[in-house]
Amino acid sequence: MKILFTILCLTFCNKSFANECVNKIFQNLENNTASSPAAAVLIIKDNVTIFKKTFGYKNIEQKIPADLNTKFALCSLTKQFTAQAILLLEERKLLSINDKVSKYLNWLPKYAQNITIKHLLFNTSGIPDYVNDNKIAENGIMPQDMMDKNIVFNDEYIKQFIITEKPKFKYATSSSYSNSGYWLLGKIIEKISHTTYRQFINNEILSKIGIQSYDKSENTPYQEWPLFKAIPNYFETVGHGTISDAGLNMSISDFETYARSAILDNKIFQYEKTHDKFISNSKIKIWNDTTYYGYGLIHSDINGNKIIYHDGMFYGLNTYMLYMPSKNLFITTLFATNTNSIYQIPLMIERCFNQ
Repeated sequence: MKILFTILCLTFCNKSFANECVNKIFQNLENNTASSPAAAVLIIKDNVTIFKKTFGYKNIEQKIPADLNTKFALCSLTKQFTAQAILLLEERKLLSINDKVSKYLNWLPKYAQNITIKHLLFNTSGIPDYVNDNKIAENGIMPQDMMDKNIVFNDEYIKQFIITEKPKFKYATSSSYSNSGYWLLGKIIEKISHTTYRQFINNEILSKIGIQSYDKSENTPYQEWPLFKAIPNYFETVGHGTISDAGLNMSISDFETYARSAILDNKIFQYEKTHDKFISNSKIKIWNDTTYYGYGLIHSDINGNKIIYHDGMFYGLNTYMLYMPSKNLFITTLFATNTNSIYQIPLMIERCFNQ
């Protein structure tokens, strides 16, 4: 009886502590975002959604609160959808990730002729990143710099950047995060599918699980767009990434559906082995000796617990997704701001369940 009581106490006391810990985080968040840009948080624990809420305003000027259907730019969380699209095409035998990229794109510079799709997926291509390796500003790309120099991150700009820049290293000899690589993957998807990247993602992934992705310029009026604009109209003027590396948009409710269908379960691929491949660790190190880049997902660990995650950031935007299989814990945060304190919230939530 004493053993049973101890087990029950540990179970419920831990849950009680976790709930109290999470509530404190969100009480602080709610206080700090009462008059701030939109924010949204999702927590799934043991396959049960225990927290799903939005904060702040989707339109600050008109004081319109964000809700569960408010669309957020996913930024680099988009990359996992691009990787899934590539794996879907491979599953249908329309490509192999060992194919050379030049098989599908005939304009690549000489240094990129032998780079494969796998190199793009795992960031081992050596192709410079049009964002982080761009020399248009000494201290990183700022919206005002782009506006002053009339720079727009569109297809033609990125294509010319890849052609004219030198490689960072010879393919397969090192690794370096590259938005350019995932932009190229989007061009391959379009070439093979004979449709746009967005149409392929909508038709072959999102619509199958009941999600509609929104493009700001086509489907979402400004008054519904959750973006804090430090510079008037810079979003429309300079663009926000390109579709296949950073351009999908979802609500927190959409992402809950996605998480259950594509991360925690497999409702995307025909074969379970393809899903296993999607969430597998490539063993390709990036940034340090304990962090690896896979299929649009990053693999690492926290206190010995394996995590699968990705984040995304642009001026006025911050996104984060974390899955810890050993704790059966999934966390997503979508913010229309990118302060350092916001960036720490997912890890603060994780610690509530890892005591």
